[in-house]
Amino acid sequence: MFKVSENEVAPIEKRVFAFIIDELFIYSLFLLIFFGDILSIKSYVELESFLNRNLALLFILEIIYHTFFIGSSGVTLGKHLKKIKVVNINTGNSIGYFDAFRRSGFRFVSKILFLIGFFLVFITPLKQAFHDHATDAVVIND
Repeated sequence: MFKVSENEVAPIEKRVFAFIIDELFIYSLFLLIFFGDILSIKSYVELESFLNRNLALLFILEIIYHTFFIGSSGVTLGKHLKKIKVVNINTGNSIGYFDAFRRSGFRFVSKILFLIGFFLVFITPLKQAFHDHATDAVVIND
């Protein structure tokens, strides 16, 4: 059985920077996809209509991004740059696509609930957020 020591666990600072990098990447991709539409928005009503039509796509984009990269290698762009990775807490291996999909969903729920699930990293010994606990995952130094 894989045993994670507290000194192998990724520091909170690395996780925060990886989060910011990933968010910027996903939002940039979203903006690129809809660049023409965004430039044509001329009023608050048009902006609200655009967001209502396309917010689900942002959710899907985020789920696909995290599921693919975490499922395949345990790292997203942000995690790669910060040299951290997601592993199964029991085996030390990749969590796989199914758990990466579940983790992505729980992560998104935590985001829309004012990041509440993310704050668990401050009070758990292995700095696990809600989405980590729910999928038996831990973020470690790579």
